[in-house]
Amino acid sequence: DTITVPAAAPVVITYPGTAKFVDGTVTSDVAAVQVQRSSNSSLHVGNNALAYAKATLGTETTDAVAFTLKQQTAFVKLSLTTSEYSGYKLKGAKLLAADEQLSGTMAVKVADDSFTVTGSKDYVGAQFRTPVPFTGTQDIYFATLPVDLTGKKVIVSVEMTDDEKALLDTVDLLTSKPVIYACNM
Repeated sequence: DTITVPAAAPVVITYPGTAKFVDGTVTSDVAAVQVQRSSNSSLHVGNNALAYAKATLGTETTDAVAFTLKQQTAFVKLSLTTSEYSGYKLKGAKLLAADEQLSGTMAVKVADDSFTVTGSKDYVGAQFRTPVPFTGTQDIYFATLPVDLTGKKVIVSVEMTDDEKALLDTVDLLTSKPVIYACNM
């Protein structure tokens, strides 16, 4: 759309469109469990991202305004492959890091790029709308809050089903020793 302003006007551009800008602060949610449409699809990730840019609209002009979005969230791609569980369907996966803020509502002050998080959880991940056959390499994508996990205990939890029972496989990324849990559905 074209907008003409009577005087130079500062604006804040936000992504995604659901992000809110109020009183100098941009807020957006990074869901703890994000819904992935299909196998190897990352289309949903933008719904949980947060980026913004500051720009100035010129006086009495309809010229394009150049801007560069500042990305505030991080993105994760888990590439999963298995021969042991190839008879299962993959339901989803998540990262867990105790006492870390991986998901929640992020509020960024545009003036100084500082941010706060409310309603935080120490996990984040994605689930498929419909479980997919666990064959080949399955990529799971999700957005997360910015966090430095260097040297921290991070667990990847992979959820599968064989239509009769659910299976949860967790791997501690520091020790890489899998722990298997099975339960009836």
